[in-house]
Amino acid sequence: MKDSTRLVKKFYDKAHDKIKQKVRNAAVKNVDQKLEDLKRSSEEYSLEEYRELLREEEIRIIKKYVKEGAKGAIVLSLFPWVWF
Repeated sequence: MKDSTRLVKKFYDKAHDKIKQKVRNAAVKNVDQKLEDLKRSSEEYSLEEYRELLREEEIRIIKKYVKEGAKGAIVLSLFPWVWF
């Protein structure tokens, strides 16, 4: 959990406000979709529970973003012909 917290803090310290908002919007969309799949609504959860769901989803999105970014950097450095 501490690694996740550190990752999120580092991301939010460096990220631009537009990126932060896009992550939040994607998290809201994903959480709402998951709740819809479970045939539940966000009103069934308290504000704190819903915020916790959002926080967990944001962490998942940020981890995916960082992981994919690292993969892209490796591919571009190992295969320079991909640049063109």
